[in-house]
Amino acid sequence: MKSLHASIDVGTNSAKMLIASLEDGRLEPLVERIGTPRLGETGPGGEPAPEALRRLEAVLGRFRQSLSNTGAKLERVVLTEAVRKMPDPEAVLDVVRKTLYAEPDVISGEEEAELTWLAVRIRHGAAGFACVDVGAGSTELSTRRSRLSIPMGALSLAKEFGSAPLLSEIRRTLRSRLDEYDFAPFAYRPVFVSGGSASALAAISLNLERFQPSDLEGFDVEEGLVDRTSARLHDLSDELRATLPGLGEGRANIVVPGLQMVSAVLERLHPVSTKVSALGLRYGVLARILLPAPEDPEEPEVIEPPQEPVKRRGRRSRS
Repeated sequence: MKSLHASIDVGTNSAKMLIASLEDGRLEPLVERIGTPRLGETGPGGEPAPEALRRLEAVLGRFRQSLSNTGAKLERVVLTEAVRKMPDPEAVLDVVRKTLYAEPDVISGEEEAELTWLAVRIRHGAAGFACVDVGAGSTELSTRRSRLSIPMGALSLAKEFGSAPLLSEIRRTLRSRLDEYDFAPFAYRPVFVSGGSASALAAISLNLERFQPSDLEGFDVEEGLVDRTSARLHDLSDELRATLPGLGEGRANIVVPGLQMVSAVLERLHPVSTKVSALGLRYGVLARILLPAPEDPEEPEVIEPPQEPVKRRGRRSRS
């Protein structure tokens, strides 16, 4: 009988569980679960809202039932930006302990970036790429050697600008705010973009009737697709957006700000290609525990931008 292993990622908007088997040195995802506790909805002092704690307990209760039904071993529970920012996260941690009988880990943005990169590296087997993970509360960028965590994400931007922001305003604001970060280590590379907004982009583009993460893996994001999709969704109500693939579970009212963040970051990176990865942090958590670390060759810290071809002036003929 195959041994089953599980990880749980509790983020700012959603909580996700992966149950996978380990086969011939590979992780094979078998069961994926998602719920929306919306921990980013906090009180005036940054404390978790009672409604969010109740939603979290209900979501984790369903996860625990799946663990019991499959016999999977829960390897690790990680919590990210929403809990990182709480002045006192003990109430959230206590819900996790009591519901899952596990000790949760509040991980740093840098570790979150590293594990997201590892998930892509293990599955796609290619070094030299950059990973961009636009979550609800933060955005992480990573390569083999570099990590960057930006405390802005789809939900935090939706709180500030609304679910259908004035696109010119949010673009201008994001360009200004991103000026303070160094994107050079992540630029001019193949890019994998992950997170709820990226998954929704792929699901909508593929017109999937049912959202399945495996159907999105490696989806090619052609130039201009992010902005076109963002503009299309901007003109729909939250209710209509929620009927589209990948926009259930509370994503409909944060997807446009999330796509704007994706667009603003990609604008800084000048990627040689862009693909969607739906693997995410939960896959990287299991990969770190169960698989050997990949041995990649050294790569330059910063890739130089490609040189524009020099235009030669033709000689004038003498008459």
